Amino acid sequence: CIAESAPAGGAVYCCGPTPMLDAVRRGFRDTPSTALHFERFGAPPVIDGKEFEVQLVNSGQVLTVPADESALDVIKKTLPGVGYSCQQGFCGTCRVKVLAGKPDHRERRLTDTEQETEMLICVSRSDGGRLVLDL
Repeated sequence: CIAESAPAGGAVYCCGPTPMLDAVRRGFRDTPSTALHFERFGAPPVIDGKEFEVQLVNSGQVLTVPADESALDVIKKTLPGVGYSCQQGFCGTCRVKVLAGKPDHRERRLTDTEQETEMLICVSRSDGGRLVLDL
């Protein structure tokens, strides 16, 4: 088992189909997220998504995020220069401050403390209600 033979302080890099990546995540459930690195060949599909709103605080615009799209996809239409890279929740490029609302974190990159005030807009969603973002 990889989890048992990984050296302390080491990192695991994994690339492959979604079921395999999910199995690796389960095997390393208690491992810090910074020690796990995954790569997919495209953005993962939104699963169990519900429509929600994001408010961009700098412009005051309120955008509706459909159940089957990411907040990043919707925000890019209004702010084409918004930062992003992997679109999978592991690089952190799309990290934004959450000024109000509660995110539904769907990544493992952010620590519990970071999750209190930030989210990765490429994969995370709202846990109900509007999110006000520092964008």
